[in-house]
Amino acid sequence: REKNLSFLSKKSWHTGTIRHMDKVWKAEQKHESEQKKIQELQKELERERSRKDLLDAKNGGATGSGKESLEWMYRGIMSSSAKTAEQELNKPYIAPDEKEDLTTPSLLQRKPVSATQDDWNKVMEDPLLNIKQQEQDAIKMIAKNPVKMREIMRKLKEQESK
Repeated sequence: REKNLSFLSKKSWHTGTIRHMDKVWKAEQKHESEQKKIQELQKELERERSRKDLLDAKNGGATGSGKESLEWMYRGIMSSSAKTAEQELNKPYIAPDEKEDLTTPSLLQRKPVSATQDDWNKVMEDPLLNIKQQEQDAIKMIAKNPVKMREIMRKLKEQESK
């Protein structure tokens, strides 16, 4: 009777073939890697929840509507525009020699500025931009001076004739 059924091990759908065992092994490995990813994501979610709980505890237990997470974006703008007369009167005295000099570069200033103002300051205080601007100003001055232009044209004609 076993002789009659021995041909079954040669069939493609047989569970004992190497191809089938390889397919099963790969599926098991894939399942294990998915389980590891799920566990890592659960750990990350738990860390985020604990971080949020700590922040809520720090803020007095108030669960915010996301206001505290976006507050940093408006800190520079709102702090300068939201001052009332009472706040102006209650502000500490700053000696004139301790006041900030507005001629210092923005990177050295201590007061917060908006992102657009910061970008503008970085562009305008760029030393390479200043050098390029000075070069262009010098070229414009030479182009406006007819004596210099004649001298340049004469030198060019001499070089072309050589």
